[in-house]
Amino acid sequence: MEKYLSQLNEAQKAPVLHKEGPLMVIAGAGSGKTRVLTFRIAYLMDQGVDAFNILALTFTNKAAREMKKRISEIVGAEAKNLWMGTFHSVFAKLLRYDGSKLGYPSNFTIYDTQDSQRLISSIIKEMALDKDIYKYKQVQNRISSFKNSLITVKAYLQNPELMEADAMAKRPRMGEIYQNYVDYDFLDLFEIDLLTGRNFSPAFPRDSSDSYILNESAVKKLGWDNASAIGKSFADGKVIGVMKDFHFLRLDFAIEPLYLTFHNKRTMSYFGNIVLKMNMENPENTIAYVQNTLKTVMPQLPFEHRYLDESFNQLYQAEKRFGAAFNIFTLIALFIACIGLFGLVTHSVLLRTKEIGIRKVLGASIPNLVYLLCKDFGLLILIAFLIATPLSWYFMNQWLSDFAYATSVGLGVFLFAGALI
Repeated sequence: MEKYLSQLNEAQKAPVLHKEGPLMVIAGAGSGKTRVLTFRIAYLMDQGVDAFNILALTFTNKAAREMKKRISEIVGAEAKNLWMGTFHSVFAKLLRYDGSKLGYPSNFTIYDTQDSQRLISSIIKEMALDKDIYKYKQVQNRISSFKNSLITVKAYLQNPELMEADAMAKRPRMGEIYQNYVDYDFLDLFEIDLLTGRNFSPAFPRDSSDSYILNESAVKKLGWDNASAIGKSFADGKVIGVMKDFHFLRLDFAIEPLYLTFHNKRTMSYFGNIVLKMNMENPENTIAYVQNTLKTVMPQLPFEHRYLDESFNQLYQAEKRFGAAFNIFTLIALFIACIGLFGLVTHSVLLRTKEIGIRKVLGASIPNLVYLLCKDFGLLILIAFLIATPLSWYFMNQWLSDFAYATSVGLGVFLFAGALI
């Protein structure tokens, strides 16, 4: 090692031999900084530092290959164990080694921008989506923003605001088939009917890797029927059951295709939600027990609990606020209208006091007098009713059209309202 160090001047030798704490070297072009870095790594290995514990990042893979070649000439074949390369290549290699701890297979493929765009374009074409609405660059940017915000597919599907934003942008099918990882008890816990086939079972070891249960919508989307779907190839496995359709999104969304797959990997990356059915006689103690148990099994897993009915209620807070505001303004409008109508009637009666008195003397009955006073106002109310009915019907149907499952607004509703008036 000494003969290599003798090739360096004093300014270069100082950072190579540095031992205490971090070190930053600032050097201009042609100052020998590559040689300093090369000898620094070689010196660390000569001092007994394992090459596997040394990380060196370069701007290009070519530079990394040249540095590794120089280091191998000094320390020998051990240099091949160095973590050396560009940021992307080194951390891709790290994922190959340890990605399984995060739930990723070691044989994953990294797509560049063009690869991603080609894949998204082919998916849009296969799904027969409108290219003018589902523009591949916009879809790619949307997916990239989710990734940058650490929003997984499961997190997206559990976030009604994100899905509603895509629906408002006329892109409700950002994912054609929604997926859920479940365990053996999912169908029984939620009392979901299994129409054909069987549930996941520990008696079938392959259920943990390549078995799927589809809902009716997914079966129809694939062009199958419930009976013939059993045993068919799906994704990387086979269909073992068909379950009855159920709502897993807001009720203003149609029931989309869904498949369930079993996962037995107990890593934090696979924990989305744990659902429990518990006795409500003493919920505080039950929740405390669950929290303590989770801390024992998975201490790094954050604990946050909520009741299922609370989650459902949160989905419809906007509609509740809209309904409350609508009721308040309706009452205010009715109050103002009634006050105005009362004023008009009072004014008309005062103007026709003498006429009413003469008619009464001549034998007019009370119903006749009431009809006389009301017929003019009745005509105005009828005209207002004829104007308001089609407008109300149009706007109500426009609002209801945003819901996949909505009631119909018939003529009887307006006739009943008109009769009350």
